Amino acid sequence: MPDRSFDPRPTIRLDIGADETCLRVQTPGADARVFRLAVGCSGLFAGRDASGVPTPLAIEQAIQTVEDQIERVQRHMPRDADGVASARTLAPL
Repeated sequence: MPDRSFDPRPTIRLDIGADETCLRVQTPGADARVFRLAVGCSGLFAGRDASGVPTPLAIEQAIQTVEDQIERVQRHMPRDADGVASARTLAPL
């Protein structure tokens, strides 16, 4: 990961866990703000078909769940922020 210690732009660190997602907003010169969203990998796709694949309805419900959680905190997110995802978030990809 590049050294960001002298970068004047704010950052949003995303860490998606099994049961919750954590957003850490760091603006230079200010204390970090942490937002915990009640959405994680384990709860998103409850509806699966016989082969274990999420159903179209389950996918639509997962999208709506994530949108609802993000709308709750979006006003606190700086528009010019760089996004940083944790290794745990990227590992399944």
